[in-house]
Amino acid sequence: MWKEYFRILKIIPKAHFGIYIILIIGSLLTTQFITNEEKNINYERLIYGLIGFAILIPVWVQIQWTRFDLMELLKKPEKTNGKKNNVSNPPLRHLTYTIEIEPYKIDRVLISLSVTRRWYPDAGMPSASDFISDLTIGRDYLCYKCNHTYVRRLGKIRSSNYEYYCSNEKCKNHENYYEEHEWNSLIDKGKLEIHGDIRNNKEKYWEMYRREYLKLTNNIPELYTHPSTTYNVSMI
Repeated sequence: MWKEYFRILKIIPKAHFGIYIILIIGSLLTTQFITNEEKNINYERLIYGLIGFAILIPVWVQIQWTRFDLMELLKKPEKTNGKKNNVSNPPLRHLTYTIEIEPYKIDRVLISLSVTRRWYPDAGMPSASDFISDLTIGRDYLCYKCNHTYVRRLGKIRSSNYEYYCSNEKCKNHENYYEEHEWNSLIDKGKLEIHGDIRNNKEKYWEMYRREYLKLTNNIPELYTHPSTTYNVSMI
């Protein structure tokens, strides 16, 4: 128990402790002189005063001890709340910068499409112009029959020209190739068609974006990194 008293005494500011002792001893001595007309120290009364003083010190320490314990109890909820807040706000999970949507089919080719992740799935539908400005076309060109990529090779007839064909040797389109000028015309035509199709059917493409976004985030998009920017939503 005395160890606990000493612990409390160390916590209490030394200046306060010294002032209390001086006041108590001074009060005892002053009482002796006032009550004694000859102004001699009454040792009997002084002894009783010191005994009382010895009793008051543990009581005073106990009071301080209780006060500090109460202060610690008041601080604990704050620390606990801080921990709860940390648990309820975990770091956001990583999510890709772009959202892949369904490819666009033109002739025997699927043109891959991806959109910069700028809008939450539950946000209002952006304008067709905003959607197109964040659309990336043709990172990969796939065969619509087998989903293998189209590759380029030197032409068999004229070695100065290139041919584009399906990389899957078992696919019918493997030998059904495009000459270079045919390929370039087809891709250019596809890009124009894609832009026009988005303007005419923006709800369909927005739904593709929303569906893939929710799929990637398990229907909890708020747990993942935020979209890069937010446009002012406008309907056109």
